[in-house]
Amino acid sequence: MKRRAALASALAACVAGCGPAPQAQARPKLPALPVRDFTGQAKTHLPASGSPQVINMWALWCPPCRAELPALERLAAALAPQGIAVTAIALAEDLFAVREYLGQVAARLPGAVLSPSQPVVRELQLDALPQTFLVDPRGGVIACWVGARDWDAAQVRGLLAQSLKDG
Repeated sequence: MKRRAALASALAACVAGCGPAPQAQARPKLPALPVRDFTGQAKTHLPASGSPQVINMWALWCPPCRAELPALERLAAALAPQGIAVTAIALAEDLFAVREYLGQVAARLPGAVLSPSQPVVRELQLDALPQTFLVDPRGGVIACWVGARDWDAAQVRGLLAQSLKDG
């Protein structure tokens, strides 16, 4: 329970600032995410994967979330040669609807589904969407952003690159 409160507090501070997480040594860890892949198989998305990751949390009911998915797909293609994965994790119960929608607007964007009833959703305080987490190879949160971003914009890509460099 203490760990959960500490994580929530640290992530809340990060999210409140909508920018880089405070000091690398105090960096909160993003927990493992109990997701389902698009075949329906239960998986665990591990933020501590050995490589930096961009993890976007979104929902079908969220227009800004849906609007940024094509640009996230292009970001994923741009970052892949650097070994940086971009994943779109939908908060949803209906796997079919998410898979079909993503297939129409961003078919090459890796994704999964996380049930909104999972305790980790409350732990991460995912009340406002989209939320995007930039995590280091050990799963530490380098930066987090609340709200849609134009992932094609030079300024946004520059902020992402600087956060990766600083992290």
